[in-house]
Amino acid sequence: MLPWMVYLWLSLPGAVQTRHWRLAWLGLDVAVLPVLAATWRLARRRDPRALPLAVANLTLIGARLWFGVSTAGAGHATNGMLVWGAGQLVLALVLLWSSAAVWRPSTPVAEAVPVKELIPR
Repeated sequence: MLPWMVYLWLSLPGAVQTRHWRLAWLGLDVAVLPVLAATWRLARRRDPRALPLAVANLTLIGARLWFGVSTAGAGHATNGMLVWGAGQLVLALVLLWSSAAVWRPSTPVAEAVPVKELIPR
């Protein structure tokens, strides 16, 4: 992964103009909305399936915030993106916390197979 990151850093242009900028942002928002709604619904019902959705939601919102701040112009747009993104990030963290509060592993720890039994001899 590190060589790929170095390659991208060295080869990608510093600025890009794209024709599908609105479509890219709308697509990301469309991805966030159903995950956010499903996470909220399952967390409200105290359903343990909310936790993986909450993690996905936090990841999507974190990516949205990262790209929003890193692509925003200087000044007011960046500040607005930080405030809006921070609010979304707080919401995602609350959903993650509430989902984790009801999550239980499918195999209780007492019944879990010891690691040494999983290693073939």
